[in-house]
Amino acid sequence: MYWLICIIRASALEAVRENLAEIGCLGLTVGHIQDYSSPNNFASVRVEIACTEGELKLAIDAICTGARHENGSRIDDGRILIFSLDDVIRIRTGESGKSAI
Repeated sequence: MYWLICIIRASALEAVRENLAEIGCLGLTVGHIQDYSSPNNFASVRVEIACTEGELKLAIDAICTGARHENGSRIDDGRILIFSLDDVIRIRTGESGKSAI
């Protein structure tokens, strides 16, 4: 399992969310952030997603497609950080692993 943290332009959030929904990644967390790494100071959001190994490439492609500028990629299109997850536990039911995502 993997945990993706994506820093993208706020204006790209809806396209990224729709692309992820199309591949079945419905559970995501979004937070507004102040991104000091971008020289243009665009409003940015942090999107967090947990996915399985089989969903990883699809999720990355969905994020990249939705976050890229329409007229070609630019420096402020964002970043995706990928972390390996040892386990996930749903507190309410005690489920773990893939079923807890």
